[in-house]
Amino acid sequence: MNKNVVRAYEAGVTILGSYLAVNSFLSSSLYHTIASGLGQLLRLFGIMTISSSQVSLVIPAVVTLIVALVIVYDYIMGKPEDIIDIYQINLLLLTPEVLSHSGLNWMNLIKKSQILVPTRNPSYVFFSGTVMLLGYLSLYFISRSREDLESLKQRGVNELQLDSVFMKQTQLSVLLAIGSVMGASLLYVLSGPLNSALLLILGDISFGYMLFGVPGVALLLLSIWLFLKSEEKEF
Repeated sequence: MNKNVVRAYEAGVTILGSYLAVNSFLSSSLYHTIASGLGQLLRLFGIMTISSSQVSLVIPAVVTLIVALVIVYDYIMGKPEDIIDIYQINLLLLTPEVLSHSGLNWMNLIKKSQILVPTRNPSYVFFSGTVMLLGYLSLYFISRSREDLESLKQRGVNELQLDSVFMKQTQLSVLLAIGSVMGASLLYVLSGPLNSALLLILGDISFGYMLFGVPGVALLLLSIWLFLKSEEKEF
């Protein structure tokens, strides 16, 4: 693996993740609501030059163009690690479809539950999320490696040695990211049978939810503490 392969990997996984994110948003009920609402708004103001079918073509084109421009800018004009920025947009585009599969429909608060309803099989949403997770994790580790090695380079460490270390760290980062995604995928596949088994075991226990709630809260608090400690070291 050389630097060109690393850059190609970064571009490839980002383009794939962005495609899946855009496709997720355009498949969501939120998008269909926005497109329908925009068509009604245009008719309300007497703007009849854009039909509903044209609106359905314009919005996807605009969203795709924005995402494509951000990728091109970050890949060509920005620093290599700047390409991670696109994942903020990707996660935003994926969120409506993720929320539509949530047990809690947030749109009930405004009595518009139809805005967030599932339109695709949850497996498609999960697959899109795992690809984005793979890209984000691997690119994050690679960018941190670049930052650390750049500081070593400024201290006079041999550049050939730094390149060798960078390649090894990159390979390890990608393997760790793939391992994380595979672990999450395995849990997803086993979640159905596991839930059924747990319901049989804990279904009659009135406080069974605490067996999962307490460890979950403890894990969340531990994660926040570790994050704050890492941020404290940087300052």
